[in-house]
Amino acid sequence: MAVLVAAGAIAAGCGGTSQADHANKARLTAASRNKAACEYVLVTWSGLAHTFPKGYEPSHFDDVVGAASSPALRHELALMRAAATSHNLSEVPQAGGDMVQTCYRLGLSHVDPIN
Repeated sequence: MAVLVAAGAIAAGCGGTSQADHANKARLTAASRNKAACEYVLVTWSGLAHTFPKGYEPSHFDDVVGAASSPALRHELALMRAAATSHNLSEVPQAGGDMVQTCYRLGLSHVDPIN
């Protein structure tokens, strides 16, 4: 009986650790999605980035920014898409500038160059 109790305690401890590890990985994944999105935003809209992020493809902009964990970035992308769809092209650069500012607020104001 003592062996079963000890095995249960060990299993419970491992389960708690894996849940904490899963939460940490989710946060890291969310942070890495924001970082990738901001690298695309900065290269495309800031005029300041002189390097490209690893794997950068201009055609992936919507997919990469759309996968950001930041609701603000996703909202600004939706505004940009709506402006482009409605041919209100004067609003597209405004949305791009708003995304740059969001990236700055997130502390993501640089681009990791391709190695």
